[in-house]
Amino acid sequence: MAATSPTIGQLLGHFRLVEQIGTGGMGIVFRARDLRLERDVAVKVLNSKNLSDRSGRKRFRREALVLSRLSHPNVELVYEFPSDQSFDYIVMEFVPGTSLDERLIHGPISEREIIELGVQLSRGLAAAHARGIIHRDLKPANLRVTPDNVLKILDFGLAQLFAMPDDETVTETVCSEAVFAGTPPYMAPEQLKGKLPDTRSDVYSAGVVLYEMATGSRPFTEHGALLREAILASPAPAPRQRNPDLSPKLEAVILKCLEKDPNSRYQSASDLLAELSRVAADQNVAIQSEKSSQLTFGTRRKVWGSLTVAVVVIAVAIAVFLWRPPKAEAHQKIMAVLPFDAIGQSSATSALGVGLMETVATKLVEVGHDDTVQVVSPHELSEKGVKSAADARRVFGTDMVLEGSLQQSGEELRITCNLVDSKTGRQIGARTITRDVNDIFSLQDETVNAALDMLLAARIKVEPLQSPSTHPDTQPAAYEAYIRGRGYLEELKRPDAIDNAVRELTRAVTIDPNYALGYAALGNAYSLGFQDFSKGKEWAASASRNCEKALSLNPDLVEGHVCLGNVLNGTGQYAKAAEKFRRALQSDPSSEEAIEGLANADTSLGNLSAAEATYKKAIALRPSSWLAYSRLGLFYYNQARYSDAAEMFRKVTELAPENYLGYSNLAAMDTALGRYSDAIQALKQNLALSPSPEAYGNLCYTYFLMHRFADAAAAGEAVKISDRTWQIWGNLADALYWSPNRHEEAGQGYRTAISLARSEVEVNPEAGETVAYLADYYAMLGDKNSALNYLQRALKVAPSDSEVLFRAALVHNHFNDNALALAFLKKAVEAHYSRTIIRDTPDFQAFHQNQEFQALLFQ
Repeated sequence: MAATSPTIGQLLGHFRLVEQIGTGGMGIVFRARDLRLERDVAVKVLNSKNLSDRSGRKRFRREALVLSRLSHPNVELVYEFPSDQSFDYIVMEFVPGTSLDERLIHGPISEREIIELGVQLSRGLAAAHARGIIHRDLKPANLRVTPDNVLKILDFGLAQLFAMPDDETVTETVCSEAVFAGTPPYMAPEQLKGKLPDTRSDVYSAGVVLYEMATGSRPFTEHGALLREAILASPAPAPRQRNPDLSPKLEAVILKCLEKDPNSRYQSASDLLAELSRVAADQNVAIQSEKSSQLTFGTRRKVWGSLTVAVVVIAVAIAVFLWRPPKAEAHQKIMAVLPFDAIGQSSATSALGVGLMETVATKLVEVGHDDTVQVVSPHELSEKGVKSAADARRVFGTDMVLEGSLQQSGEELRITCNLVDSKTGRQIGARTITRDVNDIFSLQDETVNAALDMLLAARIKVEPLQSPSTHPDTQPAAYEAYIRGRGYLEELKRPDAIDNAVRELTRAVTIDPNYALGYAALGNAYSLGFQDFSKGKEWAASASRNCEKALSLNPDLVEGHVCLGNVLNGTGQYAKAAEKFRRALQSDPSSEEAIEGLANADTSLGNLSAAEATYKKAIALRPSSWLAYSRLGLFYYNQARYSDAAEMFRKVTELAPENYLGYSNLAAMDTALGRYSDAIQALKQNLALSPSPEAYGNLCYTYFLMHRFADAAAAGEAVKISDRTWQIWGNLADALYWSPNRHEEAGQGYRTAISLARSEVEVNPEAGETVAYLADYYAMLGDKNSALNYLQRALKVAPSDSEVLFRAALVHNHFNDNALALAFLKKAVEAHYSRTIIRDTPDFQAFHQNQEFQALLFQ
């Protein structure tokens, strides 16, 4: 007869249970020892009373699914969900330390610690919400604080998936279950009424937790029906009544979280995070910066990023003089323009603030033509996850940050903007501008002038804005909708941002059917939808249609040509895309979007010298921007010019020494050159700055080439959470394939990678390398017909691509066609594929005694 519950010392799979560390409605939690990887883990086993309950097992499996979608320093990681001896269990990160409820037994904690932990809680929640997940049961018992004072959110067993692509069935199931699930003292009023919770419900629960940290007790201490009545109808007692030492600003944050009406609370965890960060700055509480995401540089055999045609030949006997990037002028200052905060305002007002600052940044670039000030736009900051002056300095090496807030009251808009020293946090200047909501043009220009005034007051030479300023030839209402749409495009991490952007921009061109700039922005929104959000071919058609409409209204519109160029690049029409970008540069030679788009198009066409010249032009325009060097470094890497690439990435680390991307890319260079120990050291620096799934994926790849497959699989387990990235799944599958007794898991990984990669190929059938990876993955599954069909497609699309040729060798090698495998390896080497990677790829171990193979490696 099977045991009803596991016992201490029992072995489940390769996990030995060491001690029980918790219990809950869904299961028992043990600390366990992973005997394979020699590490402590947490193992949550389904309660015996639920073993025969199909719905219980279903909910338990959903917990594993939900956790597997999250990767954040403030969220507990999940490793796997196995079954053994009739037990279902989840293997998770073991988090040392104490639960928050244990810490609160002794009463309230200091305000500094409330802020520090509150910021971490908000960050973890924001990451979950960005993945379409709400927790539903936030409480101190589900929050653990490590000895290093890192807060981790635990137990997403009651989490709800909402509005996620391809998850309609899951969402329907979850919505029908456990609407009332949660812990009553921490539940939002709408949850108690039986309504479906959303992100604002988590904000309410976070407010209760903050209240308890501040006062030592919950806002409502009643029980049963009295508790429900109090939460629904009674105002929360002011925290300062119970703790007079609490600051009014922190009290205001807590009480706003606890508003009965969800519309009156912070509308997202990101909004709560922004306000807590502001309180932290006011009180000089040092908050560790959150790390942004990075590129994945480790798909199985070669760096992934912008892998393109590589046909550069370097004669060894000839002295090669490397181009040296120019040095930034000593007097040049770098200023970041952060999006305006719209705390307590609607999402529409927030988007208006973000879009307004993007246009302000554009105008500041126009007046900064003497190179005394280099402007980093909100778009660039958003791409790298920068949200504060400290982050801006770390990532971009900025000297100053322009930040501020936007408030709307009726028909009046008020902007408060501050110029801040990035290094010291000291305020250099501040201005306030108030205008009617229908006077966006003046509000924009006065904000630019306010920024210029503050720069001049700081003795930084800038030119004043020319008056009258050139305004878009459209109606104020159309321009307002356009600005708001642009704002949504800068907030694409929000689940509904792309759809909101399309809605607002459609409104702009509906108000003014002749608004060319509005059509260009709408085309750009549709383009992002099909390229980055897998919206489908109909979005690509809408993108093209709106870009062309913009150009029919204004044939010289730079944004129109860039818009159409991006669509053409995204659908594999590279020659036509290059024409559009060149046309844009005729009108505006400094357009960075056009420069980058042209370089990508020329690279895809094999016009490598032209692409290199374009990348260098971008550096000449902004010699203090590490992004420009990074893009050229990627270009060199993809041409197997590893030394040149390393020079660019070292320049990145000089300009921004705390930016993890430089170390990540240097690791890729070391890997390509076979300097694996150096690569691992660089990756450890990368992980110290940004412990992301991508970094673990890169480590997985490096260990893979060293034939340390167990280490590769261990590193790769962390990337399961990136469930929408086929390259990461392919990496993990490779590591598992070469690990003993893990072929079945590898097969699951390859199938997931195939599913995701095929979606990409449907949108862009000209993506030769992605098609080649599909051929490789099918070969690893033993599906010869599919592998050869995809390989034929890849070779037709990109017959000279070194990655495609290398993958052709892998496919033929897998099906024991040695002659063709060697022939394709020879072609890959001729196209400058790394001999080191070929040598160390385990698929070719049988060739190591082959004279033709040896000649290939050392010729």
